[in-house]
Amino acid sequence: MSGDETKAITEVAKATGEVAKLSGKAIDAATGFANWVGKTIGTIPEDLLGIAGGDWLHEQRRRNLISLQAKTAEIRTRIYAGPPQEPSVSVVLPLLRAASDEARPELQSLWAGLLTAALQPDGGRRVRRAYFDTLAQMEPLDAVLFEAIMHLRRDKQGGRVDANLAGGKAGIGGDERTVSINALEKLGLIVFGHHDGLHAVKPYGLAFWEACNPQLF
Repeated sequence: MSGDETKAITEVAKATGEVAKLSGKAIDAATGFANWVGKTIGTIPEDLLGIAGGDWLHEQRRRNLISLQAKTAEIRTRIYAGPPQEPSVSVVLPLLRAASDEARPELQSLWAGLLTAALQPDGGRRVRRAYFDTLAQMEPLDAVLFEAIMHLRRDKQGGRVDANLAGGKAGIGGDERTVSINALEKLGLIVFGHHDGLHAVKPYGLAFWEACNPQLF
């Protein structure tokens, strides 16, 4: 590693205040979390992440990954996360590939939550690769409505919730709310109870939400 590279890496690590330990060995600021993400993205062949080249699409993906790094660092700071656990390539590579295409903040935040969960000391056990497909199929309004449903469920301390009420709290009404409710049901996150007209969050939906929001648990 050149002197310039070492200096740049150290400055990034200082900016986030992260100093990591891997395999029980203390290492310098050059391998802090922010640098770990940057180094991972830098050492994975760019064509695997879809950022090779210099056209508009590739530059957008680069910006999205930089934003993902910043959001992840923010979450880790908020939850006082310990040293990051290096995740499996089978998890981090498809996660970064999928997240690189997403610029919308409502969904970027969920991707950052998944990356945060993947770096937890438990080795990212909460992160199922199926979550990547689920999140990639969500639209911002779906994410906003699902968040409102989860908050309403939390306020009720569990149980079924009225998705229409949740939509009202989230400012999503009419056909937009119906479309998002249908989308969340299709993704296997919620299910409608015909006997009481309420929605239940399915076990998969609860596990997905917890993995995307490690700061809440």
